[in-house]
Amino acid sequence: MVLSLCQHVLNIVSIKPVGQLLEIHRQSHNAPAATLTDESVAHRPEILSADTTITPENTPSRYAIVSNVQNEKYVHVALVLAYTIQKYNPSLGAELVLLLPTDHEIGETSLARLEQVGWHLRIEDDIHVEGMENLQWNYRRNFAKLRIWGWEEYRKIGFIDADCMVRGDISLLLSEEFGTISFKVTDH
Repeated sequence: MVLSLCQHVLNIVSIKPVGQLLEIHRQSHNAPAATLTDESVAHRPEILSADTTITPENTPSRYAIVSNVQNEKYVHVALVLAYTIQKYNPSLGAELVLLLPTDHEIGETSLARLEQVGWHLRIEDDIHVEGMENLQWNYRRNFAKLRIWGWEEYRKIGFIDADCMVRGDISLLLSEEFGTISFKVTDH
């Protein structure tokens, strides 16, 4: 079932040639034309970066659902995740943000597909922690997820691993009642 869903999502995002998709995206974001390479997307102004200034004109939604992809191996599951979030939560009102490390290993074709299915791409630097050289490479890259704690432009953020599939309502994740801790201080 997951493979057929992956194929369905890939068919949806493959309707138009990638060049047309990138041109449509550029026009819809009023961005200047750019020369695209597989090496990096840092030169693409429409991708959010850590240095993005939030102004009243570009204020994103108050809520975000975030996931993380580092290489081509997880692109297909991130496509399915975005598709299932939107299928089962059409009125969620949250921005879908995909966290990418600066030196990710994802090609332009896959980046275009991720954007077309609904992800807003955000590039962040890796976090280096003492002793991390003793960890496997794929685990070292996970420290970048800690950067999400610094995204002050959102009221609430829900994180879902890219290899998950949503099969129902996830609005509770972003509700004011969920994930809130309150304390009562009393004098003794």
